[in-house]
Amino acid sequence: MYIPILKNRMYEVKLLKEFSHLFNDATTPLLELIHLKPKKGVEDPFKHRLLEYQSIIEKEFFVEFYQYNDKKHKNADHSKINISYDIYQNDNEENYIINLYRKLKEINLAIPVVTVSNINLHRDYARIIKFVKKHFKTVVLRFKLNALNDTIKECLNMLRENDTVFVDIDEESVLSTKRKIKKINLSDYKFKKILTYSARKKSQTYSELSTGQTKIIDEEPILCYKKLGFDGIANYLGIKDDLPAKGGNTSGENPTAILFDYKANAYKIEQSEDLKGAEGFKSIMKTLMKKDGWTNDNNDCDCYKEMLIREKNDKYKTFGTFKFFTIIRYLSQMKRYHNTN
Repeated sequence: MYIPILKNRMYEVKLLKEFSHLFNDATTPLLELIHLKPKKGVEDPFKHRLLEYQSIIEKEFFVEFYQYNDKKHKNADHSKINISYDIYQNDNEENYIINLYRKLKEINLAIPVVTVSNINLHRDYARIIKFVKKHFKTVVLRFKLNALNDTIKECLNMLRENDTVFVDIDEESVLSTKRKIKKINLSDYKFKKILTYSARKKSQTYSELSTGQTKIIDEEPILCYKKLGFDGIANYLGIKDDLPAKGGNTSGENPTAILFDYKANAYKIEQSEDLKGAEGFKSIMKTLMKKDGWTNDNNDCDCYKEMLIREKNDKYKTFGTFKFFTIIRYLSQMKRYHNTN
């Protein structure tokens, strides 16, 4: 089982809309809601957007209310994360988060994700889980492994066989977390267990990468999650788990393509060190579009096909577009190889 984690930013929603064929029973998206832009004439933008996402996906999908942290996300642009920031501002209102789950009840195919965080331990998580268990047939509990405590253990014991747990190792390596994972005694529980991780570190800049194959972006969990007692994996499709930043996240960076190669379990990097801006992206695209190159994957790569269209229309010379290529490529590779293993 594979869970692609998508924040509901423009290019991630675009992935849902234009590449819905890459989702199936073995690939269920998790939407981390960070922002809902008000729409003229729409009384309830929350319900409107979630119903829109539901109509695109046409199957069950996970929904999480992404938690803003003033220390972790100090450079975040608050104007682009109204859901996350509102939760933060109303953190002491116990009913605020309950009311979000209450609104989610109107979305028939939505599966609620309850995130237990060590920065919000004052919350009555037992009450929250009791509420979602009462109103949803399936519930997901997500927690950071390094925050494992009595509150989380209590929550684990409240779950049913048809529920799911996301054990999040964040940016840590599997090797460094094996001992912690074993302490949970996953085999004692009958619910589904998903190993969740962020392969690319938030602190990692494009300047730390260079053209060629790299394993600096760690995809080791793909190879060992079953041995660790998990039923599947969840990750961010090769991009960072970050929020929109003030002034953008890529100022001064070298134009870079980051594309996953499942067979090598590594990312292949194409970077322009000499040319900046549009000319740098043009140089990268020229290399990636070689017919004898690895990117076309036997003429059956959704990312390669999207690149061809973008190149023809001359609409690709931005970091945002190349992030879009990264997530298309990752999802396409997982659909083609991972879900057939």
